[in-house]
Amino acid sequence: MRPGQLVRCELQADTRLLAGLKQQLVDAVAELGWSCDDLNRFELVVEEAVINIMLYAYPDGGGSLAVELWQGDGQLLHLQLEDQGPPFNPLEPRKLDLSAPLEERSIGGLGVHLVQSLSDGMSYQRENGSNRLELVFRQRVTAQEES
Repeated sequence: MRPGQLVRCELQADTRLLAGLKQQLVDAVAELGWSCDDLNRFELVVEEAVINIMLYAYPDGGGSLAVELWQGDGQLLHLQLEDQGPPFNPLEPRKLDLSAPLEERSIGGLGVHLVQSLSDGMSYQRENGSNRLELVFRQRVTAQEES
């Protein structure tokens, strides 16, 4: 167990389990006194990252997802998602033209852009047949400052 560990679980890559996982993670972060804005940002990133793993790492169903959430130095939150799907490095540059009209844009890429934009750090490793994505979040506004 990591120091500062808040959540550690493994679940089937089944989209029906997403709501329960999100609730477990958001509840753990809320206990730390994070603001509604920060919780909403965290929840949106969790939903986007997890649903993409569930749908694209295991397009034929099956497979599992390991999830760890811990509080590190400087009160930073770390969320690690690990799957055994095909290699996919979200940090590799992709061409994404946000200025193009919607009907002219290629499919895909917006989820990665959203996760990168709303998290405060992102790293990727491919090790022993697993994709390991780590997302970092910092508290931008405390719940006390918000009220």
